[in-house]
Amino acid sequence: MFRVRPTLVALGAASLVLVGACAAPAPFAARSGPPGSAPAAELAEFYDQQVGFEPCESYATTALDEKLFADDRYECARVQVPLDYADPDGARGEVALLRVRARGERIGSLLVNPGGPGASGVSYVAQLAPLWAAGPVG
Repeated sequence: MFRVRPTLVALGAASLVLVGACAAPAPFAARSGPPGSAPAAELAEFYDQQVGFEPCESYATTALDEKLFADDRYECARVQVPLDYADPDGARGEVALLRVRARGERIGSLLVNPGGPGASGVSYVAQLAPLWAAGPVG
């Protein structure tokens, strides 16, 4: 039978902690305070945007999107973002949003960010929403 010495276990655990600490991402450079604090003043216009949700039909870029976005449960919007948060006065982009309102008691929000670049994130959510609605999330 194989026995592991406690010293080896402790050394292995300490190594994992050290490697994890070295691999931790750098803090977000544009934030001027601790998490939960107000954003830097130069980013205020992005954080203070009024998001106006509307029907999603105009967001469709494919025939599949046209079919998916015809569902009146879906609402879409776009928000402006800086392409470089360290230079908020520079070039900007837009991020499309899709929401589906809660059917029962509202207890919070579920944010889905499929990553990118790549396929449309709003299309991804519209395709998966019926699966989520059938479970405890919906």
